[in-house]
Amino acid sequence: MKVNGRPLLNEHEVSTIFQKLEPYLMTGLSIRKSCHLAKVPRSTVYCLLERNRGFLDQIARSRQYISVLVSTITSRMLAEISNKQIKGKRVTGIEMDFLQWYALHHASCAEEYGRKPGSNQYDPELEMEKIRILIETQTINGLNRSIV
Repeated sequence: MKVNGRPLLNEHEVSTIFQKLEPYLMTGLSIRKSCHLAKVPRSTVYCLLERNRGFLDQIARSRQYISVLVSTITSRMLAEISNKQIKGKRVTGIEMDFLQWYALHHASCAEEYGRKPGSNQYDPELEMEKIRILIETQTINGLNRSIV
């Protein structure tokens, strides 16, 4: 039976498609890029995502691999540093750099310690400087036009 003019894929074909995509998805690539590199038609993958809940779950797990791996490594590093401090041992420079990076960038600490690059806060002095430069540029351009 055909759906939308496409023949339905059997479980072996779906498994083969997933096996081609999995290594690329696990490295953090998008579905589009993974399809391109695995030479799998995007339309086929998107149809499978809509129709096959198991395939959707497999794709989602593969795409989460990097974040789970990074979280595991980060947690282990934090635990090792914490145990070291509990035992009264000195923290190395690399460990201190890691702790500072973590405090600035991890979501759990960013509100208290981190930078907020995407926030809507603005520096009034910087805004005034931008306006001053804009006015000077307009004035100079106006003078240049009146001289010519």
